[in-house]
Amino acid sequence: MPVTESTLKLYGSQYMPEDDTSINGGAINVNDEIIGVLGEIFNDMYSDEAGGITVNQYRKVFFRNESDSNLLNARIWISSDPMNQLKIAIENIKNGNDTSANRKTAPSGYTFVDASSESSALSVPGNALYASENIGIWLWLSIPPGLSPVNSVTARIKIKGQTTA
Repeated sequence: MPVTESTLKLYGSQYMPEDDTSINGGAINVNDEIIGVLGEIFNDMYSDEAGGITVNQYRKVFFRNESDSNLLNARIWISSDPMNQLKIAIENIKNGNDTSANRKTAPSGYTFVDASSESSALSVPGNALYASENIGIWLWLSIPPGLSPVNSVTARIKIKGQTTA
């Protein structure tokens, strides 16, 4: 079966705390499929009042290749970020389990970038996501002060490459 959009699934990580002190990230959680609303990944996010501070939160999600084919020249980017508040970093190894101290602390060793188009996409390590492999993606959401409340925001993370048959 070739790699298709339906066989490249997005999952949460082992630790996705709802508090600011618990460990964040870890290995893939295949029981936590993410379908698109940003609130599935970032919970309890808000904008501080005007003149306040910027609120930051970090989360780790995974793309998993559930096909029995390989995705070559695999690249990842944010295809939809209507509020322009997301940056990403890709884990250095596939099937990784890196963590950060908590959801307010950036994971060490990563540089977050604004990969907001296919032309600025980040390459998967080894340029491929083979059958049954996972790649961890760290997301950084930054919310400036003074924004009006929004019920739900849909953000899209895309992965693309060439499939082997």
